[in-house]
Amino acid sequence: MTSKGFRGHLLSWVGQYLQGRTAAGCFQGTISAFKNFENGTPQGGIFSPLLFNLLVEKLVCLQASPQVQVLSYADDIAIVATGPNHVARARVMLRRLLTPCTDLGLIPNPVKTKAMAFGYVRPPDPLYINDTPVPWVHRFRYLGMLLDPRLTFFPYIASIRVKMSSRVNVIRAMAGRSCGAGDRVLRFFYTSAVRSCLDYAAPCLLTVPPSSLHPLETAPNSAIRTLLGAPLWAKCVCLRAKAFVCCVAERVVQLGVGHLPTLLRRAEAVPLAERVRQSLHQDPLLFQRQTWPSIVARTLGEHGLAHWLMAPTDLPAPAYTPPPPWRPCSVVVSLRPLPAKKSLLTPHELRREALGRIAGAVPSQAAVYYTDGSVHHLTGAVGAAFVCEGATALFHLSDGCSSTQAELVAISMALLHAEETVAGAVVVHSDSMSALQTIAHDRCIDNVRLLISI
Repeated sequence: MTSKGFRGHLLSWVGQYLQGRTAAGCFQGTISAFKNFENGTPQGGIFSPLLFNLLVEKLVCLQASPQVQVLSYADDIAIVATGPNHVARARVMLRRLLTPCTDLGLIPNPVKTKAMAFGYVRPPDPLYINDTPVPWVHRFRYLGMLLDPRLTFFPYIASIRVKMSSRVNVIRAMAGRSCGAGDRVLRFFYTSAVRSCLDYAAPCLLTVPPSSLHPLETAPNSAIRTLLGAPLWAKCVCLRAKAFVCCVAERVVQLGVGHLPTLLRRAEAVPLAERVRQSLHQDPLLFQRQTWPSIVARTLGEHGLAHWLMAPTDLPAPAYTPPPPWRPCSVVVSLRPLPAKKSLLTPHELRREALGRIAGAVPSQAAVYYTDGSVHHLTGAVGAAFVCEGATALFHLSDGCSSTQAELVAISMALLHAEETVAGAVVVHSDSMSALQTIAHDRCIDNVRLLISI
């Protein structure tokens, strides 16, 4: 923190916050002796992630070349080396990484550290951590994904199947005849616990042939059958149509098509996006090797979304000019959260809170608009609407938009209507805290054109 310019009382406060901490363990009613913490931040402290990020930033910034990257997720650090002489590059980067670890008081664990070589018949010479060899493994689970040397993801598919099947058993237990859960609870559990396993694995499963995904169909089909209470002779195609659920292969393609353009337009994905662009122009008869960029390029081309990769980032309208800093703000955003959770308030209390906000925020001779936007949890359809005195408007948006985007579109349409019909002040009421916070924020990071128009 001192090297980053922290001085004075803040630095002293952090020092006293971290030093002199003790802890004891309690087992079967017996408390152990208190021991001092040598290092580390308080577990569960709201300030701890920021302090840890300040510490490990020195490790993540060790970038030797474009062929070697240091990736960090909390205290899980990975070195990814590609290109010619990648093993030697990884060995050099590992030695460079151990030096700042020692300076920062971080102790690498040689037992947990593993190495994996992709595309090798026999593993290369070992890497070392303080004279301890790092073993080469054929399978490794990184951030929940099981990687294999050939990147076939067949072991990962088997592990996903086991995980989904165990959670389907929970759905069967919840859907008991005597006191079972309702359809809405079962569907919510299926979406959050069963289908989430598939959604998380979608970027990896995008490269797997559709025939290899058939083992993953068993668990979702069984869950849908239990959710609908259908007999065993009912066809799975009919069950999926009734529950508005697609098959596994279609779900993987949907997620891939939805997220790949956004992923490839990120600043840190420029090298990967360039490889996908090259694959878009390659002749499939000449380049028959199936790689991740070629599969992504083919998927985007089949769905007519290849132009998304070439599209520019979200920019303001061409005629927009930012206002000078001395111009007063033309909008006032009033954020008044409820005194308690919405589920804990009675309808009478909710009505009283709403009427208090409506009555207290309206200037004289002002036009009042009420806006709302929502996403259908089954079909994914998105709509927005606004209501004012003498006018009501409904708008159907593209499927896949977020609820925040729907709320912003409703506010934008209300202001567009007011611009044409209202001469005085305008008051817009919205129940979306995220939309109002986005409008009140000084900088636009996402939905730039929509926020600028508002």
